[in-house]
Amino acid sequence: MSLTRNFLGSIAAASVFAFTPLAQAAESHVHGGDIIVAVDQDTRKFIITSGEEQAGTGYKIFEGTFSTLTGVAPASNRWTTDDPGFDMEPGTLAQGDQLWVRGLGTLKSWNGSSWIAGVPNSEFIRLQDVLFESWVFRPTGVTATATVTGAIDEAPIDGQIHQHLDFFLLNTANDGANAGATVADGAYLIQLQLFSPTVASGGGLKYLDSDPFFIAFNRGLDDVAFESAVEVLAVPEPSAALMLLPALGIIAWRTRRQSIKS
Repeated sequence: MSLTRNFLGSIAAASVFAFTPLAQAAESHVHGGDIIVAVDQDTRKFIITSGEEQAGTGYKIFEGTFSTLTGVAPASNRWTTDDPGFDMEPGTLAQGDQLWVRGLGTLKSWNGSSWIAGVPNSEFIRLQDVLFESWVFRPTGVTATATVTGAIDEAPIDGQIHQHLDFFLLNTANDGANAGATVADGAYLIQLQLFSPTVASGGGLKYLDSDPFFIAFNRGLDDVAFESAVEVLAVPEPSAALMLLPALGIIAWRTRRQSIKS
């Protein structure tokens, strides 16, 4: 796991533990390609300010690329990445505030023309939090290890979190001992949401959950094929586009009438 922080996690309850965050002296700006997190000052809701948007929902879309997981046999059947990371500007949070992530929806894969809730060789994606617990994404839904929190990090004195969690592309129910069949080349899609267990001074949660967002992962596709798959998420479905035609017709008719009058 590509972490530079020394985490001392002591879980006293399902969502109560202690962090030891890394000093952020070297990090004072956000990083391109990461999931950039801000807080709406009126609603205290987490908002994501980077990424493309899904048509219709406006949910953000991010990208990652799996590479071979070395040191594990057979390596060709296991893949990993720690991108995209989670980043924010200094001062976004108060010292000690925590940022967590949860898995939503189902794992989808690209079949060459659409995203489907299915995979070629029983693949699944595992997202490991800083306490080494996991959200597991499959076409049937999201499951979690017993004590998963989805913890990303705790804000240090400058209020900025910049953290990268590890994602794994695997293909067996027992990813710790077996590798299963070959992981298929293709594009894979998961859905997540940011939240925080931090309690406000007056009681209740200090922050509202973010909107859901997506991460599309590439495993072995060329850039053109992968970007074509991602682009499908960001453009309206044909049926939605057809619904716009009557409105466009009215606009064209009014424009023509105005030009004739003038």
